[in-house]
Amino acid sequence: VFISTPHSTHAALATAAAAAGKHVLLDKPMAAGVDECTRIIDAAKQARVNLMVMFGQHFRKVNMEAYRLIQEGAIGRVQAIESYALNTGGLAALPAWQSRPENLGTLFGHGVHNFDLVRWLTGDEISTVSARVQREGASGNEVSTMALLGLRGGAMATVWVSWSVPLPGIPRTTFSARVVGEKGIL
Repeated sequence: VFISTPHSTHAALATAAAAAGKHVLLDKPMAAGVDECTRIIDAAKQARVNLMVMFGQHFRKVNMEAYRLIQEGAIGRVQAIESYALNTGGLAALPAWQSRPENLGTLFGHGVHNFDLVRWLTGDEISTVSARVQREGASGNEVSTMALLGLRGGAMATVWVSWSVPLPGIPRTTFSARVVGEKGIL
């Protein structure tokens, strides 16, 4: 069962699918909270079904090539990554359900790809996070976040996710990254 519904519905749907004996491919983010993620994992284990969270950026040709080059050592050990998801139009540019607070805003709805990309390309886990969040005045919902990440192995990364960039936007930043290695740059 492929679940690609509002984030706040993931836990109920994924646990029901697992209980019905169905393998689950769950769109990101996995759920709206750690307790919900734990419930989904436990349900999949109990039912002995496969559970996978969909991170589509792993399948973009440019990202697969970057991953290959990093794995082959072409740029040396990754030292830093800048990752962007900068968009125009505010929350009105997104489906209405994504603006509801229970669905966690643009960082969890879209920026989760940036965090995943950092972890995937470095092969490392994030150990520290410092961030600033901007909220849309009318709704109070998160519309822009800038985060500084430290990774266990010493690399660092920035993630900037925003739907509040004015037109015409910033070229090549809708979803992009710069990767700095010890001996090369992607």
